[in-house]
Amino acid sequence: MLANKELINRLESKIIHYVLNFDLFGKYLIWVRSILAAGLLGTLIFSSAEHLFVVVNGKISNTIRFNNLENLNLIEILFNYGIELFYIKIILILLLLLIISGYFPKITSILHFWIASSFFSGATFVDGGDQIHQNLSLLLVPICFLDKRHNQWEENKNISSSNKIFGIAAIFLIKLQMSIIYLHAAFGKTSIKEWTDGTAMYYWINNTFFGAPSYLSEFTFIIFSNPIICTFVTHLVIVTEFIFAASIFSNNRSLKKLLFIIAVLFHLNIILIHGIFSFFFSMFAGLIIYFKSFAKNVKVESI
Repeated sequence: MLANKELINRLESKIIHYVLNFDLFGKYLIWVRSILAAGLLGTLIFSSAEHLFVVVNGKISNTIRFNNLENLNLIEILFNYGIELFYIKIILILLLLLIISGYFPKITSILHFWIASSFFSGATFVDGGDQIHQNLSLLLVPICFLDKRHNQWEENKNISSSNKIFGIAAIFLIKLQMSIIYLHAAFGKTSIKEWTDGTAMYYWINNTFFGAPSYLSEFTFIIFSNPIICTFVTHLVIVTEFIFAASIFSNNRSLKKLLFIIAVLFHLNIILIHGIFSFFFSMFAGLIIYFKSFAKNVKVESI
């Protein structure tokens, strides 16, 4: 009985030590929020308001409706107040710049989620990156609420917090989501004939809509017309995604740094070939948290 009590006390001590040394409020936080905001910022700046938001019967038309929740959509609210689409876009750009500034994280974290969710449910064309942006901005809210800084670009002076466990839980959920994204992508490919027989990359690269841009198309056509290269790269994509998914269980910092670099290059290639910019920014932000080692100077000894 005494041995069990001592074991529990040691375990409790190690948990408290881990929580207190968990780097919850590091500079990574504002970088993640800024990268997420920058992805949507680029979409807004380089797209016309008329293409982003289509009006049908006096309402913002979109491909996703959440019953009556469109009444909470920021874009819909601004439009109903008679603000033109162009000026709605300008307002969103200014709000995103405020988020990047790092000021008032408690307020701007909620604002960030509101903008991301409003865009995802209100824009005419969205992709998986917009949904990931929405989810990550929501999970960052409890962390920002615990942050006592006026500006997140400043060094944090108040590391200890009795409520830190809620922020750590949010970090775990972000890591879990990133792992599931890769696991779902890898498993999904194994049920598709072109991915299992090694020809999928040939079809994706030469797709007239999602394929390689004109300045690369001749080169990529030659490369992926080679069946050995095509099969190898196609299967390598699946294996790589499985490795990314499984890395949630790794505590090896050197391995995590290496996988982070590989993952960023992996998604840069998606931009280069397929031109999906917003997806890259969302995944890049998520990868920072996914591969970050949060425990600083903590040695976990056997109990």
